[in-house]
Amino acid sequence: SAARTAQGPENGQEAAFEARDAPAADAPVETKKAYFWLQAARSLFIEEDHTMELPILGSIQEVRHAWQLTGLSQTSNMSNIIGQRNDLFTIRKQERNGNLLVSLTRMGREAANQGTIMDYQLPPASGDWPSPGKGMPLGVSPSHAPPGS
Repeated sequence: SAARTAQGPENGQEAAFEARDAPAADAPVETKKAYFWLQAARSLFIEEDHTMELPILGSIQEVRHAWQLTGLSQTSNMSNIIGQRNDLFTIRKQERNGNLLVSLTRMGREAANQGTIMDYQLPPASGDWPSPGKGMPLGVSPSHAPPGS
């Protein structure tokens, strides 16, 4: 894999990271999404507050490339795909201009730092989440993580 540089458009920070090989055209949709989520998380990770407006995030070369390469742009909008991983990202609307702000959660920062996106499963039907710190060591699949953790 070639090393690429992501540029934070607002503060000029740069962080070199090794780009993951893009999934094949016939790869499962979840594999394509994971590739996109990782590129988005890495781009947010280099921002001081790990937050960016969605239009700016979507304009970053690695994110735009992942979005187009995976074919997700043909079937979904970016906010919907990012919103599927509330364990990694939070999305909120700015009052001043109506733009969506995307931020990394603690788990999103860990994923960006480690360079891996863990599988995500829906919460238990009962909605009975484990207490924080119980049954979910860091780096383990967030199958029982509370939303937004």
